[in-house]
Amino acid sequence: MEDLHMTPPDTRIRVLFILGESSMDALCMQETGRAYLKEIGRRAFSVQIVQRQGIKQAYSDADLVVTDNLDLSAALAGNGFFVAGYQPDADGGFFDGASYVIQSFEDADAEGLLNAYRRWKGIPVRIGETKRLLVRESTKEDYPTLSRILSEVREPDAGGIRLWQSIEEDQYLAYIKATYSFWGFGLWTVTEKNSGETAGWCGLIPKTDSLSPDGRIELGYVIAEKWRRQGFGTEACREILRYAAQKTGIEEIWVLIDQRNKPSLRLAEKLGFKEKTVIPASACGINVPDADARLSVRTIVLRRKNL
Repeated sequence: MEDLHMTPPDTRIRVLFILGESSMDALCMQETGRAYLKEIGRRAFSVQIVQRQGIKQAYSDADLVVTDNLDLSAALAGNGFFVAGYQPDADGGFFDGASYVIQSFEDADAEGLLNAYRRWKGIPVRIGETKRLLVRESTKEDYPTLSRILSEVREPDAGGIRLWQSIEEDQYLAYIKATYSFWGFGLWTVTEKNSGETAGWCGLIPKTDSLSPDGRIELGYVIAEKWRRQGFGTEACREILRYAAQKTGIEEIWVLIDQRNKPSLRLAEKLGFKEKTVIPASACGINVPDADARLSVRTIVLRRKNL
């Protein structure tokens, strides 16, 4: 069985474009289309382009098919293919069975398309890598270990106070299925590269409450007891912040830390978080054992508007 911890970042994905004449022109003749095609070619194992009207070949040598034809989309999806529909016309009809829709090659995200295929196939998307750690999307196989790691956490020790201390398997599976596809980020599995062991669960968590009614993104992290006091939390979170700055539109990240949790406060300082305020835990609906427990609310700015 393939070791999910060692899945290479250049997973071999064969992409097949089956397009009509006008769509072919948009992909191959226009500058934005050619740029998108080049990016797909750089990231995928192989790319093939055929004109729909003249195609007679089988599709068995493709993993991911991009087409502008509704009937072909439904037929291929019904035969177990991952299909991306190309639909520049908003009134062009519904792509039955398509797992992904591209409306314009100008705005299309090559990495997003290939990651959508990986998620559909059950291949964990790599988020980042450091000298000692690999950060990737979580899988169903991770659940027993992550559940155990969460059970080790004492309330004041939670880094990013909102991490679950327990999570049922069906809740966990629903979370990883929906969150990565919708947001493009979430809590991710951190593995120690030499052993392949799961060392923690860290990532970015969308939140909305009275503290920030318009919503915010929080950094959350928990490291297994076995791997604590080795700098793994700092190393993983630095890579996550790098990813957030380079791959997302996030401008500011929050972290809420129980003031009794000195190691987590020190970690936040190392990462560049600045204290914004200190509030009672109850102010944003957090239930901690001590009624007087207070939270250090810290933020770090990744991007500034209009720069």
